[in-house]
Amino acid sequence: MTDKEKERLMRKLKTIAKKEIRISTERPAAPLSATASRIGGKPAVPKDFEWPRYAEPLYQDESAIKAFVKKIAGIKDSPQFCPPVPLAFIAQINLKDVAELDEENLLPKSGILSFFYELESQPWGMYMTDRGAARVFYFPDEAALTVAEPPEDLSTDWQSQEFALRFESRISLPSLGEYVYDDGEDYEWDDFQQCRAECGYFDAEKDFGDEPHIKMFGYPDVIQNPMEEECERVTMGFLRNGNVSYTADAVYERSKDWTLLFQLHSNLEFMFGDAGNIYFWIRKEDLRDCKFENVWLILQCY
Repeated sequence: MTDKEKERLMRKLKTIAKKEIRISTERPAAPLSATASRIGGKPAVPKDFEWPRYAEPLYQDESAIKAFVKKIAGIKDSPQFCPPVPLAFIAQINLKDVAELDEENLLPKSGILSFFYELESQPWGMYMTDRGAARVFYFPDEAALTVAEPPEDLSTDWQSQEFALRFESRISLPSLGEYVYDDGEDYEWDDFQQCRAECGYFDAEKDFGDEPHIKMFGYPDVIQNPMEEECERVTMGFLRNGNVSYTADAVYERSKDWTLLFQLHSNLEFMFGDAGNIYFWIRKEDLRDCKFENVWLILQCY
C-alpha cells in the first residue's frame, strides 16, 4: 500500500468511525453482588421469572417453517419440535455501569439487561425457527431482583464461572470483510489492520490485531459476512407489521435499522461453534422502545 493509498483509506475510516462500549473481563477476588455486571455465573431476576427454554425443530425444512408460523400464532404443533431445553445464562449488564459511556443514549440509564442462549444446539440465526434460541430480558427495577439457580436439566457444560466486567468507550471501525463489502475495493489484511490501529481501534499493549472484542454497539468483528441483511431477511416475516417488500433493495434499506447490541467471543468458558462469536442484534426502533424480546442472534465461526 502506497502512502497515498494509506492516507485515503485512513481518511475514509475516520469518516465512518463509530463509538463502542468495549468490555474487558477478570476473575473476581470475591463473589460478585447479585446485580453486578458479569459474564457467566448466575442471573439476577424477578421472583416470578420463568427460565427461558427453546424447542429445536426436528427438521429444518418447509414443514418446520409452517409449524413455526402456527406456533407463533398460538396454534400448537408440538410433533414438529424437539422437547424444549433451557437456555444458558450468558451475561448481565447493569446499565448504571455503562450510562456515561452510552453517548447516543441508546439504553435506559438503569436496570439490568440479561442475555441467554441455547448452547446445546447453538442455532446460527439462519432460520426463523431459531427464534427463542437467544433471549434478552430487561429488568428495570434492580432492587426487586434475586439470584436465580439454573434449572436442574441445564447441563453443567453450559454453565460458566462468573467474570467481572470493566467498560470503556472506544473508537469502533469495521473489519476488513465488512468494509470491502461496502467499499468495493481490495486491501491486504495487514495494511487494513495497520490503518485501523493507527485510527485508534487497536491497543498495541492489549490487542493482537485480529483478536475479537467483547463489546456493546459499534461495528461487529465479522468472521464471515455482514449480518444486518441476514437479520432483516430472517425476521421480517414476524417482526415487520403488515406487508413488506421482499426485493433485495428493500431488504438492504431496512437492514440499516439493525444495530449491534452485544458481541461475545469464545475466549472465556463458552465455545461458540469453532472458536466463533455470537452477536445480539436489535432494530433501532425496538431498542428505543425497550422491546428486547425482538433481539436476533447470529453465530459466526471459523
